[in-house]
Parts: sequence; structure tokens; C-alpha cells
Amino acid sequence: MSESASSSDDEYEVERIVEHRGQPPHTQYLIKWEGYPDEDNTWQNEEDVLAPAILQEYWERVKAGKEANKANRKNHHNDTKEETKNSKKRSK
Repeated sequence: MSESASSSDDEYEVERIVEHRGQPPHTQYLIKWEGYPDEDNTWQNEEDVLAPAILQEYWERVKAGKEANKANRKNHHNDTKEETKNSKKRSK
């Protein structure tokens, strides 16, 4: 299965989506092209990205990253609270 982005009549294979910008319906994706170096990555309009499986994988990674960040912030907050409690105990 080849997933691609279309620009006029040319089609290129999408290796992965690096990041996104904008909000629907004006979302753009930074595309890493199969067989090309990172400096050739380009921003493409959502409607030009013909790679539904790669788009789905990208959004799953984004969601997993947000959940991991939220868990890390919660753990850090709990660690900080515990350190504060221990400091107060020692100072008595």
C-alpha cells in the first residue's frame, strides 16, 4: 500500500508526519517524504495528504504523548508535594 500526498499531478510517498499546525479546516502537516532527507520535509494541506493510515498513526502518537505528559506532570506534582511534607517534618 502506497500512501502519498498530491501536488498537481505529482505524487510522493509519505514516510511519516512530523508535526501539524493550524486548526480544521486549515490543518497542515509537516511531511517526511520516503527516500528524501529531513531538509526536504514540506508543509502540506490536510486535503492533499492521501495517507489515512499515517494520519491515524500520527494522531495516536500525539494523543499518547499528551497523556504521557499529563501523567508526568501529575507525578512531578505528587513528588513535589511529598518533598515539601518531608521538609516540614525535618524542620520540626
